[in-house]
Amino acid sequence: MFRKSMNRRGDIPIVVLVIGVVVICSLALFSFITFSKVSDKSNLEVALFEDAHSDLAKFYFYKQFYTEDESAKKIDAKINGMDLVIEKNEGNVLIKYIVQLK
Repeated sequence: MFRKSMNRRGDIPIVVLVIGVVVICSLALFSFITFSKVSDKSNLEVALFEDAHSDLAKFYFYKQFYTEDESAKKIDAKINGMDLVIEKNEGNVLIKYIVQLK
């Protein structure tokens, strides 16, 4: 029923091919895991800049209808001389944006 004769010459390349495929797949998984840890940090930095830009856009929008002080209060910011100071708490971190007004 079963053939007991095996082709030893054909078995070696197949074993090498299977080992190579396993190594390549494990390296790919390792690189994806490593990159995801690095990209989480960079995504946070991008999100901070997006928040700052959004707050500035809101400020300049409100500035069309209100004074600078009223506009700053609407976005929870302060006017310090010629600077707009926006402070936010992100978890345990205090983030402070200082933008010079025109």
